[in-house]
Amino acid sequence: MAAPSANPFSSVWPKIAQLRPALRSHAEIYRQHFRGGLWYLIEDRAGGRFFRFSPEAYAIIGLMDGHRTMAQIYAIAQDRLGADLPPQDEIIQLLSQLHVAGVLTTDTLPDLEEISERARTTKRRKLMQSFRNPLGIRIPLLPIDGFISATMPLVRPLFTWVGLILWVGLVASGVVSAGIHWQDLTSDITDRVLSTQGIALLLIAYPLVKALHELGHGYAVKNWGGQVREVGIMLLVFMPVPYVDASAATGFPSKWQRIVVSSAGIMVELALAATAMLFWSEMEPGPIRALLFNIMLIGGVSTLLFNGNPLLRFDGYYIFTDLIEVPNLGQRSNGYLTYLVRRYLFGLSHISSPVTAPGERRWLASYAILAFLYRMMIMIVIALFVAGKFFFLGIALAIWSVSLTILLPIYKAIRYLLSSPELEARRGHALWGSAALLALIAGPLVVWPLPDATLAQGVIWMPGETRVVAQSGGWLRKLDARPRDIGEAGTVLAELENPLIDMRENVVRAEMREARVRLSASGAADPVRASIEEARMDLAAGELARIAERRSGLTVHAAHGGRFEPVLGADLEGRYIPQGELLGYLLQPRGWVVRAAIPQARIDRVNGETEAIDLRFSTSIDRVHRARLIAQTPRATHQLPSAALGSMGGGPIAIHPASSGMQALESVFLVDLMVDDDIDARFFGERVYVRFDHGRAPLAQQAWRIGRQVFLDRFGL
Repeated sequence: MAAPSANPFSSVWPKIAQLRPALRSHAEIYRQHFRGGLWYLIEDRAGGRFFRFSPEAYAIIGLMDGHRTMAQIYAIAQDRLGADLPPQDEIIQLLSQLHVAGVLTTDTLPDLEEISERARTTKRRKLMQSFRNPLGIRIPLLPIDGFISATMPLVRPLFTWVGLILWVGLVASGVVSAGIHWQDLTSDITDRVLSTQGIALLLIAYPLVKALHELGHGYAVKNWGGQVREVGIMLLVFMPVPYVDASAATGFPSKWQRIVVSSAGIMVELALAATAMLFWSEMEPGPIRALLFNIMLIGGVSTLLFNGNPLLRFDGYYIFTDLIEVPNLGQRSNGYLTYLVRRYLFGLSHISSPVTAPGERRWLASYAILAFLYRMMIMIVIALFVAGKFFFLGIALAIWSVSLTILLPIYKAIRYLLSSPELEARRGHALWGSAALLALIAGPLVVWPLPDATLAQGVIWMPGETRVVAQSGGWLRKLDARPRDIGEAGTVLAELENPLIDMRENVVRAEMREARVRLSASGAADPVRASIEEARMDLAAGELARIAERRSGLTVHAAHGGRFEPVLGADLEGRYIPQGELLGYLLQPRGWVVRAAIPQARIDRVNGETEAIDLRFSTSIDRVHRARLIAQTPRATHQLPSAALGSMGGGPIAIHPASSGMQALESVFLVDLMVDDDIDARFFGERVYVRFDHGRAPLAQQAWRIGRQVFLDRFGL
């Protein structure tokens, strides 16, 4: 409860002073410690809800036995609490909360109609609360506590140190096996998952894995004496999966017991994934092996990305809140942001802060914002995924999500500003403050220009004139394998020898001499023979010219000055070098070419809106170099210039699953960029980070363009 106010009395107090309240029989009280402080929880065992109260509030609740009047309770509490006694208004609010929660009774005759209506309202509230979350609609079905109790002896040994050690060993074995077979696991993963067989097996495996997941929660609750009230179906993005109500764990006194209950489902899925991995690695391809792969995918990837994420209201959230000892973090974080607005923006000085312990403030201030952003991202991704398969269903899901997470809160905020009695005396101040806050948030997004750029990756590309190749085949006689500077064109870079060229030259010269002798012998008496011998001499002369060219090619000269980078070692002297084999590169300090891959959706901006091009080489990431666009492929292609640009090589371009790493999943344009700076890049094919600067634009404009492009790419509209 909040600190006492300046006026501890209330004008309403005489109306309730003679009431004799008491907690109902289905209300259970628990003690818990959070951040060194003592708190009390009241459980409504009929409705499955919990309510947290401070020791000061409990000092008053504990006196409610149905015999004492509120006046007597107030007098006793005043003696016990002294200056810590809450004001009468807060005591009245406490009574109201207990009454609305359905855990309080008084000496007045019970209103049976009210009790029935409250039960119906509670049922409707739970049902509507599930429908307000489009990611997971809960539909309760039947109680399951009897089944859990009957089978608990079978699984109780797992909730021991021996069980934990066995679980760690199993998961560790699965991780090691996954590392050994990583290439087989990740090859063609998209085709395997999205194929007809993969989707069918996924629809079979997912509910089964989730059923065991939920049973893990149920057995963990039962292990410490809790009650598992119900089992039901949750429509997780319209896929039916089972769930159990494990809310009884909220009343466990130890946070480690609560953490084990929250972790039980994840632990079950990881154990299933590890077991599936061990069997998968030993089985031949077939439907059973494919089913095991889907179990691994569900139990490993989806569990860690979704169930274990504290920003979503799944298991990871409850584990996180117990670890940091900030109960009800999500709701209280929203309440704290609301408190900041009402207290400091609207100037309502009587509003109390929801912060109840040291160190909570930073969690309450940040969690709601981060969770909202992450939840919106997940909803957008899911809506796009569903719309890609079922367009109208995905659009409906997106509208539903936006309405519940954005439009409905905005409507409630506007209604509060215009009609709340709390703002009666400060409505104008609140309206102006809200407008200022909106301008402060939206202004920078709409007005403030931020750097706008297209980011891509490329590789150092070797133009044809930089390649030094053997012009003739021969045996390597001399090659300086050390990189060195070449001062001028014509410098000898390598020497080869080929005795076969000399032998062929001797044969051709002998044939030429023979033809010349025959020509002299025939003379004018046989003109036909003479023309034949002349033709033979011409052929021999042509071949001698080609032999001379081949002999000249045995000595490799520099075409221009620069730095020679050999690719062959000195220990290869004497090895046969075929014609055209690469000997090295002759690089110039200026004129580097970078070949970059640009997605087709961004090429128009690169061509039409680029103001400057900046490059960073992976070996000197701190240095920025200017470049200019010198060439571009006339049409889009799926062939990448280097595997380093694909996702399999660490690049940004998605690779076709059936390719060897060089074929992009979506078409790209290849552009050549000339680097005019003096650079010291020594690796051919080195990764280069490219930034096409488009000037500055407001963040809202950039987000609109990206969203529009995503929509066009996904749906082709």
